[in-house]
Amino acid sequence: MIIDKTYIKNSVAEVLSAINSISINAKTACTCIDSYGIADPTCELCDGLGYTIRGTTISADVQELRGDERIVVDSGILNAGDILVRIPISNSVELNDIITYNSQNYQIKYIKIDQLGTYYEVGGHKVA
Repeated sequence: MIIDKTYIKNSVAEVLSAINSISINAKTACTCIDSYGIADPTCELCDGLGYTIRGTTISADVQELRGDERIVVDSGILNAGDILVRIPISNSVELNDIITYNSQNYQIKYIKIDQLGTYYEVGGHKVA
């Protein structure tokens, strides 16, 4: 039996779209940054921060960790109060992006792709 990778990717995206949605706030370097990496303090796009934030709402499977459970992942440990998120591969996420789920903010601490390349598994740590 031949497995069609495109079919699997589309199926995973369809399943995840029926589960939950999250907001991701991604930071993007501003165009005002000079050749030394310094932002223009008078920039109207980023207010001198050197980056802009774009928000996107996407479909996801979210697992909230409760109680004393811990999940050991390749890059560390997630504790109670953190989240494990699976999102379709068609979305772009980066470390330190902020995920908003149920009015709580979580900072992305690791990103892992599954074996078939159909989804990202993302670990988020709760931030104040």
